[in-house]
Amino acid sequence: MVPQPFEQIISLKSWSRGDEKAPHKPLLILYALGHWKKSRTEWISFAEIDKDLGLLLAQFGPSRQVYHTEYPFWRLQNDGLWRVRAESQLDVTASTDAKRSELLIKKAHGALAVEVLEFIKGRADGLNQIVDWLLNEYFQPSAHAHIRSAVGLN
Repeated sequence: MVPQPFEQIISLKSWSRGDEKAPHKPLLILYALGHWKKSRTEWISFAEIDKDLGLLLAQFGPSRQVYHTEYPFWRLQNDGLWRVRAESQLDVTASTDAKRSELLIKKAHGALAVEVLEFIKGRADGLNQIVDWLLNEYFQPSAHAHIRSAVGLN
């Protein structure tokens, strides 16, 4: 039987068109896993994620005029893999997204779901299992080592 957090990773809802899959949520998860591995802290400020994830998307995602880091930061909650907290109630748009400016002003923070953290803490291969699956599913093999390095998961 596959443990539930890994099932949630496999069931990750991500935009796709043909063979193209949006890397936003996978990169955010990989970034958060690298952050946790380095610091053993769960929560990461949206301001930090906004800057770093934007760079990761520019480097490893399709070329865009603007990289919307707020979407994966907010929408990953719907996959049961992410938590968000802020200094005060976050207002959402008609499409139920939080605005980037709102996340910055109200000092939002995000963290992997408790179940994901328990999975990687409780299994010797848990972290690598998630990382390997995300890399294989969303990125070309030639980019794997570069992504691992960029997110601190060498």
